[in-house]
Amino acid sequence: MRDASQLIQDIDKAKQAELLLNNQLLIDSLAYLKAETLDDFEGLTFRQTNEMVDCNRMLKIIDKFESRLIDIINDGNSALRELTSIKTHEESLKK
Repeated sequence: MRDASQLIQDIDKAKQAELLLNNQLLIDSLAYLKAETLDDFEGLTFRQTNEMVDCNRMLKIIDKFESRLIDIINDGNSALRELTSIKTHEESLKK
């Protein structure tokens, strides 16, 4: 079980990740990268397998980046629930 300071760190990271993931500049930039990569892919011939692999790799990296931010947010939400539970339990012990 994580202590309160670790939970607070996870909550803070989640807030930062959420701000980043919801930042319109990042949203637009990632959408641009995806669109450009797909355009590049669609322009390839069947013999350009190395370039196809590169495009696929780029799309996977973009997806992993977004997924990592979502994982951090989910961890923070879990930490918030856990911290709330701890505080509720501590309050009930005081009564």
